[in-house]
Amino acid sequence: MKAKTVDFFLCATMANDFFSLCAPFDEPKSGVRRYLIKGSAGNGKSTAMKQAAEACEPFDSLIERIHCSSDPDSLDGVIFKDAKCSIVDATPPHPVEPKFPGSFQTIVNFFDALNEEILAPKLPALKTLSEEISLCHQKARRLMAGADALLSDNRQFIASILKPQKIDALADRLALRELPAKKGGTGEVHLRLLSAVTLDGIHTYTDTVKTMCSRVICIDDPFGVAADRLLRRLLFHVKQRGIEAYVCFDPTAPDKLVSHLLIPSLSLGFVTQSVDVRFDPAMCTRMIRYTRFLDRSALRRRRQTLTFQKKAANVLIHAASAHLRQAKAIHDTLEAEYHEGVDFFVVKQKTEALCEAVKARYSR
Repeated sequence: MKAKTVDFFLCATMANDFFSLCAPFDEPKSGVRRYLIKGSAGNGKSTAMKQAAEACEPFDSLIERIHCSSDPDSLDGVIFKDAKCSIVDATPPHPVEPKFPGSFQTIVNFFDALNEEILAPKLPALKTLSEEISLCHQKARRLMAGADALLSDNRQFIASILKPQKIDALADRLALRELPAKKGGTGEVHLRLLSAVTLDGIHTYTDTVKTMCSRVICIDDPFGVAADRLLRRLLFHVKQRGIEAYVCFDPTAPDKLVSHLLIPSLSLGFVTQSVDVRFDPAMCTRMIRYTRFLDRSALRRRRQTLTFQKKAANVLIHAASAHLRQAKAIHDTLEAEYHEGVDFFVVKQKTEALCEAVKARYSR
């Protein structure tokens, strides 16, 4: 057996804030283990998680790589389904302090690999670089706030001309056709981000859908409002039947809109497609157009304004991405400064111990 390996985000830049779905992972559960890596920039945290994911591929059925939205090449965490554990970068901007050390959480201390004599003289430079990175992220969030104002206005209008009864009726029919009778399972819902605003614009892990779902029903909805109601209604049926599911949120409004619903046990996915988030037509077994749920004459009268505001929002999102790219470039410099003061032999030892600790969980 080799694990299905999929990719998600858990955190993202949004309007005036940093959005995070990490909180549920900090709730203690019997038999579950959470490894918290504490370390500096350039300290090898992401590399350690990548190596742990690779080491456990022969033993697990599903491994989730959680990427950093500021730098998708870097990992924020890894989730091992069968080992019932996860590893997370527990340093800012998503700091985690152990509330149940030993019984639930294990600290993996990469700070031990830092040479204080080498790093102490670098303090002024490290402080300046850290402040510059924070400033870039602040600018990105302000630009996202402007984009959100425009997109929210569009969404409010679409909501005003929506025909919710038609959406609910379709969701109920889809549930009857696609979902089995009540399974009596836990109906556990996993909250994720399939897309996020990154340094390269909006990035979507479409391969995750391919890996988890052989059948995909696509909702073509540039505003996400009709799709959100349809997916929430479907999620109600999923929970009623005790089916495990992955719920993924909109990259520009993760606090407002559901965009995707993935049901691995049925190899079935419901995804939302827009100008920014595209799926290969060959993936989709059915396409649902959002216009069937709207007052089309009202939509035609407002279309020019809707299009203008969407284009303006996209300009702001691209500008936000430019600031994230600048933050990444500065962060690379910060990592280079830290590299000189890192004992990578110590990092290697701690990484190997972490890999062995996770692998040992499979024998239990």
